Amino acid sequence: MNNLRRSYNNYNNYYMNLNEGNPLAKSHQQLLNINNNINNSMPLINSNFNNFQNNRYNYRNRMNSLDNKTTGISYNGSYVNSLKNSVDYFKSKININNGLNYYKFISDLKSKCSTDNKILKNYLPIALQNIGVFYTQNELQKFFCALGCEDITTNTFSLQKMIELIKSEMNDYRKNLVINAFNYLSKNSNSVSLKTLKESFKPEKHPAVLNKRRNANDIYIQFSESLEIFANLNNNLNDLNLEQFIDFYSGISSSIFRKCKASRK
Repeated sequence: MNNLRRSYNNYNNYYMNLNEGNPLAKSHQQLLNINNNINNSMPLINSNFNNFQNNRYNYRNRMNSLDNKTTGISYNGSYVNSLKNSVDYFKSKININNGLNYYKFISDLKSKCSTDNKILKNYLPIALQNIGVFYTQNELQKFFCALGCEDITTNTFSLQKMIELIKSEMNDYRKNLVINAFNYLSKNSNSVSLKTLKESFKPEKHPAVLNKRRNANDIYIQFSESLEIFANLNNNLNDLNLEQFIDFYSGISSSIFRKCKASRK
């Protein structure tokens, strides 16, 4: 900076000795005017920059205060509800079609995983659009925030964090039903085959079929596809043990979250 200032002073002294009629002197005066305009603007530029730095500092402080168990983040006041509503929006849109969209979404993301199970942020909008989920940029930014990758210097997010964020846990009543179903289908062995599970599924008893909102064939296809994708996600399973059986139905149960949220509106 000092060298630049000395060069400028030498340049200024040289041109100050020229006659006013000299073309170089006129050019010099124009440059002086530009320099003065810049100097006059510097206080405003510095003020705007300081405001930007302060806003960025305050934003990072809010980010560092996140501790919500469901999303991994929390804020005081209205932002908590705003953030949670945004996460719930994505959760409800992903978890439709009896878990099929959920498993398609996770399978798509897993195909883009690095060796440490991280996914580039810029692929998330593509994965969402692939299952027909649309959003505003504000909603997407809040989703990134919930995933812990809202900072512009962070360009990846964790697949495990995504699963924890959008997958709904079964309540005790439903979990007991699933365990009882496993015990019945496994004939007290340690596993249930995919074939047995498909054959035992009764789509005509599905609530959407009973309410005449869907046909049984569509429900069966969605269930079968979800099961196949789940098996592929778990190293092409042919049989499910109890833990895997519960895990599969947790994905299916995520669609129940959507129905419950919708029924409150």
